[in-house]
Amino acid sequence: MVLNVPVVPLRIVTQLSSEALMIKGSQLLAEFNRGSTLQRLLLKYAYAQQSQIIQSTVCHSPQTIRQRLCRWLLVISDCVQADTFEVTQEHIANMLGASAQPHHTRGSRAAAGRAD
Repeated sequence: MVLNVPVVPLRIVTQLSSEALMIKGSQLLAEFNRGSTLQRLLLKYAYAQQSQIIQSTVCHSPQTIRQRLCRWLLVISDCVQADTFEVTQEHIANMLGASAQPHHTRGSRAAAGRAD
């Protein structure tokens, strides 16, 4: 609704468990249309997401699965602000477009080649 699109034909999948808040679309749109701080923040967020999608698309073409895995682990680590997190190999395979064995692994900055 914020980008003047009433229905988005997408399936949203979270990568890690977290808490979330929910607001009715009509309430969000009313606040957005006031031109408030919320509007500026949502537009900045949309711009950042678009930039990230473009960068990711450009980077994925020439990269190996191992390089994409390292990038993905670093991005998730930055998002959760933690050096370790749990994720299944199946989820990683889905994110990278590869096959996987169904057991758990631990993601970490060290596994991605970065130990801050």
